[in-house]
Amino acid sequence: MEKTLDFSLSIKNLKDIPFEKYEQDFTFQLKGKHYTTTRFIADLLSPYVRQLHYSDKSRQEFYIDHEHLNYQEDDDDQYFTEFLKLYTFENKKLSPKQREHYIRYFYCLGNFEEIIRLESEIKADIKGNEAVERLLNLSDIIKKTSIKQNLDELILIVSKEFENIDKEKMKHLEYDIIERIISNEELKLQDEDSLFEFILELYSKEPKYSPLFEYVSFNNISTQNVEKFINVFDIEYLNQGTWKSICQRLISKSEKMPRTRSNKSDDIRPIEGIMQ
Repeated sequence: MEKTLDFSLSIKNLKDIPFEKYEQDFTFQLKGKHYTTTRFIADLLSPYVRQLHYSDKSRQEFYIDHEHLNYQEDDDDQYFTEFLKLYTFENKKLSPKQREHYIRYFYCLGNFEEIIRLESEIKADIKGNEAVERLLNLSDIIKKTSIKQNLDELILIVSKEFENIDKEKMKHLEYDIIERIISNEELKLQDEDSLFEFILELYSKEPKYSPLFEYVSFNNISTQNVEKFINVFDIEYLNQGTWKSICQRLISKSEKMPRTRSNKSDDIRPIEGIMQ
């Protein structure tokens, strides 16, 4: 039997092509301005453009819906022009500002794999609020792809720094991400009331957050917050996990008990007293 050899053309051949010499036959529209490039580069940068060319090979223009870019700076001339030069395949040192813009451009162009690559470097000294920003950037991508790299590490960072992060930003995270943060074994709380109050704010605006109360150790929240819960919570949304946590408070001794990460256990301690 003849021995076979796996072979593919070297990417170096692609890097050495003088794309700037090709006809500038494709236009991106962004915030009323036109940026020309070659059709090949447009296809390279954008899966959306590639899909359009399958259905209409004569397509020469793509409008970028800048409302989804989520920023106000009028500096795209600089950033998008540089973005179009990524075809050189040369390593570039991106500033935080460039990285932010490139992520949003790739999102609008449907290139989620490149976004994951830009999000892949999680520095050891990343802080809680920056981790939340990263999670917000990834949330829409997660909906569109099965790629979920870096989530665990970012969630761990936010869990450890829960007390220090901007809760208003955190409220914009997807439900399942919030649940993973507050149910994480490494969740660090100054006191149980801070977690309860965060969930109560979410629930007050949208009942869908009611299951998150099962991650609160009701045994360790203040009497004042217990009263808030009684006054605000609709029994219709009471699930088994939340009920078991409430039961722990009813049957425990008066002193505070160590919190647990989950209230889903079937174990309820024998009645020894009722908290006052």
